[in-house]
Amino acid sequence: ECGIMTYDFLYELMTWDIVIMNSVLLFSTGCFSLLVHLYFDLGIGSRVTCLLVVIIIYSVFFLTGQYIEFCGNQFLFNSTMCCFMFYLITSLHGSHVIFGLLFILITLRSITYLSVLSSNWMRFSMLYWHFVDCVWIVLLTLIYDSGWSLLLDVI
Repeated sequence: ECGIMTYDFLYELMTWDIVIMNSVLLFSTGCFSLLVHLYFDLGIGSRVTCLLVVIIIYSVFFLTGQYIEFCGNQFLFNSTMCCFMFYLITSLHGSHVIFGLLFILITLRSITYLSVLSSNWMRFSMLYWHFVDCVWIVLLTLIYDSGWSLLLDVI
């Protein structure tokens, strides 16, 4: 029984580490996307390219963290309605991250290979990325930082 309690504690600690890491990653990319706007307006394309690459890398790390969290969960999506909602909402956010990542990849491709970047396309992709950040803030407070997570036995 002591081993089970230790496993529960380590799982709980790991879950929070993943949540905190994912939050830092997404909040950082939000700041980087603001810098992309600034450097784009100043005409510094090399910094825009570097920041887009960093945003791509961070978002892949975020998706990896979400995958690890899903694999480590001690509950199934069909256990209860709360578990189902947890998986549904976080998966929906993950799909938006993937969609935003595709926008950023297209933006990066148009900068590096075509040497052309539409101002509207870049601004739209960065605005969409801010939307993804805002959704994460809502999920963080709604699911992870509220009593709702106790219903899931996540934390």
